[in-house]
Amino acid sequence: MGKRVLITGASGLIGKELVQLLLQQGYKVSILSRHATAISGVDVYLWDIANNQIDVKVFENIDVLVHLAGESIAAKRWTKKQKKEIINSRVNSADLLFETVKKHRIPLQKFISASAVGIYGDRGAEILTENSRLGKGFLPLCCKLWENAADQFSTLGIDVVKIRTGFVLSDQGGALSPITKMIRWYLGAPLGSGKQIIPWIHLNDLTAIYLKAISDHHVTGVYNACASNPVTNKILTIEVAQILKKPVLPLHVPSFILRLLMGKMSILPLMSTHTSNQKLEQAGFKFKFDKLQAALTDILL
Repeated sequence: MGKRVLITGASGLIGKELVQLLLQQGYKVSILSRHATAISGVDVYLWDIANNQIDVKVFENIDVLVHLAGESIAAKRWTKKQKKEIINSRVNSADLLFETVKKHRIPLQKFISASAVGIYGDRGAEILTENSRLGKGFLPLCCKLWENAADQFSTLGIDVVKIRTGFVLSDQGGALSPITKMIRWYLGAPLGSGKQIIPWIHLNDLTAIYLKAISDHHVTGVYNACASNPVTNKILTIEVAQILKKPVLPLHVPSFILRLLMGKMSILPLMSTHTSNQKLEQAGFKFKFDKLQAALTDILL
């Protein structure tokens, strides 16, 4: 073991879970934070991305850097200002890390960056692998710039891993929360056509993927992080309602209503992304939750 891992974005949904998993596995963990905070068993250092400031001491004895920091995609409506913030929060932070590692010749073994299946755009039922062409629009552009920023580290001889994350299932928040909330309020219904394919993944499996990327030197490059059995929006809604013992309304929420409520951000619940995880499984990763019913039961009951 003995590896020391540095994590950015440790206060987010994935980051918090990953920190605890690494501590349980005996790793030494440091995090970069914008605010002074105390976390049991973790060394906390400060950075200021806007002013290109970072406590260089954070890199002492660091073997692997996991970059999860970034403005939430769904936090606010996609105004020009917000879209710029979403991209800059990912790219500028990665640039700061790269320039610091380069300047101080930090002997990192691996740089692991979050990414998203949104890089493929809205693709209907097309099965998407890591070699599929990238999509068009804001989300694909954001993810492409995000991954390009990560790829800089390879010029320093550092292994780079990019985790294209799907629809994360968790009881701690995230994309599942608004669905369960509406169903609990007896307002659950498929969105749009309901036929859009959702590449879901249980949070525990996602953090296990990061653990494998950290621990296995054979894991490099880009990977789709999603379970083997993606489902449609309609099936996801029905499965959640059945577990919660609530009805689903006999109608669909029209796409134009979502566009009125969410603006351009309505692409998030309406896009269809049928991603394949074959590359990840070929790397030896074993899913704990590969069936939707089992994953939702673990989370909701």
